[in-house]
Amino acid sequence: MRASLAGGTGGLRKTALVVAVAAVVALIVVFVAREAGIDDAPAVAETQTLNAESEDVEAVAQQALTLTLSAPEKICETDKGLGGKGIRTVIDADGNEVDERYFIGHFGVAEVPVRWSAAGGTPPYTLEIDGETRDPNGTYAGAIGAASVSCASTAVGTFISEYSGNRGHRADPEVDSGPKSIQATVKDSAGNTAEATASVYIILSTGSHDHLLRGGRTYRVFGVLLTIPPGIDMRIGARESGDNGSESQEIYVEGTKASVWFDLPSFVVITRVIPDTIRGAESGIDLNSKFDELIASIGQPPTLEMQLQ
Repeated sequence: MRASLAGGTGGLRKTALVVAVAAVVALIVVFVAREAGIDDAPAVAETQTLNAESEDVEAVAQQALTLTLSAPEKICETDKGLGGKGIRTVIDADGNEVDERYFIGHFGVAEVPVRWSAAGGTPPYTLEIDGETRDPNGTYAGAIGAASVSCASTAVGTFISEYSGNRGHRADPEVDSGPKSIQATVKDSAGNTAEATASVYIILSTGSHDHLLRGGRTYRVFGVLLTIPPGIDMRIGARESGDNGSESQEIYVEGTKASVWFDLPSFVVITRVIPDTIRGAESGIDLNSKFDELIASIGQPPTLEMQLQ
């Protein structure tokens, strides 16, 4: 029995020694691994993966606010429009009732449709397009929508008429041929903003001497498209009637007596007049070639290059 116990005690001692050595070796391995940064690598990698996934989710949630704007029709034809006036009764300085005419607004300028699309940020969205937040159809809001924009080159104090529901201008707006850049801004509920632009070409339809026809721009004059050659400005001049009932229309170079006469309504050229001495004309301009350009432009829409200027 004693021999057995002695042998058993020796076995236990050997086992305890092995366990102790194994524990020491394990501690050494852990220490070495920590020194080398090996034991934390799986935990660090897992943490980085979770952080990356969290950042991806946050990036999707905080996607940058963007806005696109388009003007599908590209060209807007309009006339100058008319100033509206009303009559109201007022008391004058002598206490008498008198009728007074007052300005209501400027109406009749054509409009061109635009479309917008907003994304990202924090909806809902509100928009301002061409300096306005609504048109006759309602307020500009939402991720996708359509609006109408005045074809005035410069809109002055626009408003929606209570009577007609149309857009009016509180002052005489500038309406002229040429490219117009439409600006739009979207704002989300967090106050972030994004901007976009779209271009249209305005064609002024006119038959008035009051309108200066600027060089390089396309106008509709008495129903016919004309592009004024670059380097000169022109105006609509006199109209003459012939004995046979025919009519002819003059268009002359601003500041000179040089003109071209067209038959109405065909707009066939009758003659051109270029005096030997042209007062006020810029030296070096070949008016004959300018008239050739004018005549060649009859009926032609503005070129893509002109639209993109």
